Amino acid sequence: MDALKKHASTMMAFCFIFLSLSFQVSAKDPEWLRTLKRVRPLRSNQFDIENLLGQKGKKYEGQADWYYYLVEYETTEGEWNVQYSTGKCSSEKKEGFDVESGVVLDVSLILEEPVDFASLKLDLRRFEKTPESDTSNVFFTSYRSGIEYVRGRGNLLHSVRLFPAEKYKSLHCGR
Repeated sequence: MDALKKHASTMMAFCFIFLSLSFQVSAKDPEWLRTLKRVRPLRSNQFDIENLLGQKGKKYEGQADWYYYLVEYETTEGEWNVQYSTGKCSSEKKEGFDVESGVVLDVSLILEEPVDFASLKLDLRRFEKTPESDTSNVFFTSYRSGIEYVRGRGNLLHSVRLFPAEKYKSLHCGR
């Protein structure tokens, strides 16, 4: 019985240390990145985003047959452009995703103050690297995870985009 108590005590200490280290690592992320990580394309909705950012955004109406509407949010971190679904797939709606109206499809954050790309310590092994031909921008895209980083001149991160990950292909209209 004493061995069981000692083992349980050791396991609790290990869990405490692990959780403490995990918190420290995530606490080093910039606030905008911690906020962005809470957004889930095809899962989060407009209510979630407005609560997360603490504001209602400016809505831009597109054409009636578009599969999304765009809402822009201005924060101290930068400009958030969020595409929301206009509704489920139908015979009239053959683009977009089969999700309810108001569900997040795509989020772009254009940073007010670009940050040192290397400071984020990203593991880019599973990212596709695509240089833009007419600018110094380089896109690092993970279709598997549904994220894209745009690095510009001076090794600075200018924007981040979230989009539906590959695992959600079955929700795409017209699949």
